Amino acid sequence: MQVYYFIILLNFTKLYTHQTNVCEETKTKIVQLCENIWNIDSEIMEALKLDDETLTSTKLLIKMSGYNSVLRDVTRCAREHKTLVHKYCQTVVDLGLPRYFQVAVDDDFLQKCLNFTEEQKREIYNIRKIAVELWTDFHKTLEIE
Repeated sequence: MQVYYFIILLNFTKLYTHQTNVCEETKTKIVQLCENIWNIDSEIMEALKLDDETLTSTKLLIKMSGYNSVLRDVTRCAREHKTLVHKYCQTVVDLGLPRYFQVAVDDDFLQKCLNFTEEQKREIYNIRKIAVELWTDFHKTLEIE
């Protein structure tokens, strides 16, 4: 199912960017964002399947920071090329982002991290907070309700 969504998303991205009047650099950047989203989504989903002992806070923090980085890139791209990426970003929202965004903001998420120290939990909470802020900013940029 995950692969199916990704194929739809990537094909839509390529088709949409080739039908618009934009430079090759921008087209390439948007397709790359799509691929980054897929890669980080897969990594986070795999990390969550691991046993509690092997799911270290460091691994998790790296993956969640990567998620925030991709969301920042998508939002920046949306600001620079609003007309071009509006429909693309809406498709990303519909097909890709919610599944691992939920990982970053799910209130039950820390149940999987009970063996982490308070400091580690606080770090994860801070990353989740950044994710919420980025997500809100992303929606405001694209005027999505």
